Amino acid sequence: MIDHEATTNALSEYIGTPCALVRVPARGRRKSSKTLGRDIVTQGDDGYPVTVVSIEALDAFNDWLRERGQHYPDYCVERFRQDSVIQADMKEDGIPFENVARQIHIGDAILERAKLCTRCSMIEVNPRTGEVDYPGLSKLLREYCRGLGYEDPVMSSNYLVRSPGTIMIQEKCIFDM
Repeated sequence: MIDHEATTNALSEYIGTPCALVRVPARGRRKSSKTLGRDIVTQGDDGYPVTVVSIEALDAFNDWLRERGQHYPDYCVERFRQDSVIQADMKEDGIPFENVARQIHIGDAILERAKLCTRCSMIEVNPRTGEVDYPGLSKLLREYCRGLGYEDPVMSSNYLVRSPGTIMIQEKCIFDM
């Protein structure tokens, strides 16, 4: 058996900041949606192996907040808990390509979109402090998304790995619509 407190203290000392290990127990495992014709057992917060957002989508939300006199949240990318942040143009209607593409080819990897990633109030929590520092951000995101035609507050899409491969930093993304 692992001494959780001793391990947490040692890790915190090693990286120079307070932290804690999190373990998802076996009962936390779940299957992702069968919409793509296969089961993938996941263990984690979102239930899908890859979450993709574009810098452009984050910038568009930032601009929308600024137009309403709101400030952009600190640590925005971390707040949305992204696995992959890409650079991609927005469609003419303001919808990010990563939210409508069937697949994204990055390097020799192929990612297949499973679903939009609906956001909860956890985006109001500063990922560095664990404290709520932007109450109401989830309501603002919902309002922003309704203006784009979404019912739910979404920022990014969940993807499955169709074909594993190597992805390099600043690798070009090719979208299959």
